[in-house]
Amino acid sequence: MTIYTRNGLPIGLSSARIIPMWVEKRPGKVKFHYRKPDKIAKGATLEERPSWHYRGYYIDSSSPICDGKWVDAVLLVADDGWQEIEAKLNELCPGAREKFNAWNKQGAPDQEHYFQRIRPNEAA
Repeated sequence: MTIYTRNGLPIGLSSARIIPMWVEKRPGKVKFHYRKPDKIAKGATLEERPSWHYRGYYIDSSSPICDGKWVDAVLLVADDGWQEIEAKLNELCPGAREKFNAWNKQGAPDQEHYFQRIRPNEAA
């Protein structure tokens, strides 16, 4: 049961959290923002999407991944699939799944009510 980067390098996860993100979708282009943009392109749509992020290290060298910045977990792969990854993320960040489920209900407050934002320079 090992977790890997998208390049196939085995990693260890040291911390995890759900971070608020906004996804700007326009024809032929998708942009991810770590804070809500003031303006979006004409014809674009903007969606809230809290996303799992992690900090970790390469198992072979023990060096931090992306200089210790938060990395989107969507690119991780594992021997036993996403269930293995999600179990590890939930272990490192207890209570996050409940907050996500509370946010994901009709009429729930903005994602920032449940999840702490980061500055864009804190993400890889």
